[in-house]
Amino acid sequence: MTREYNFQTSFMLQLEDYTMWRLTPLVTKKKLALSTFPAIALELGTTKYTAFDPTGKAASGEQAFTLTLFFTKPENMFDSTRQMRSDSVTSIEQFVNQPVYIPPSMLPGDNYRIDRVVIDSIDGWHYNPGETRFELSVSAKYLFTLF
Repeated sequence: MTREYNFQTSFMLQLEDYTMWRLTPLVTKKKLALSTFPAIALELGTTKYTAFDPTGKAASGEQAFTLTLFFTKPENMFDSTRQMRSDSVTSIEQFVNQPVYIPPSMLPGDNYRIDRVVIDSIDGWHYNPGETRFELSVSAKYLFTLF
């Protein structure tokens, strides 16, 4: 199994089990059916190689990803929306930092190991009183070793 696919599958399935949020493709919040909420999407970003062996072969690296959570709350419910967002941030932080997420084991023939996940940033709080659909975006990366 490829490194990217293995990471996406293991991370999303474990997060879905931990939070009970539904896995969905990355779309705009307005395109999601209400029955889908709360939903999560993961989009892989740039891969950066961070160490090389003496022959120049990549030995380790990191791949950025964005985790987006979509949720709904009744219109003009500032406090409950703020609480829902805060609870969601805490769930994501605990999933990564406790750690609840367990990187997949190496299988025979794998030439990589996924080491861990690091959160880089969580987007700021933006509240529009007329909105009933919200999203929370987390920028993170997973670290890996190549063999």
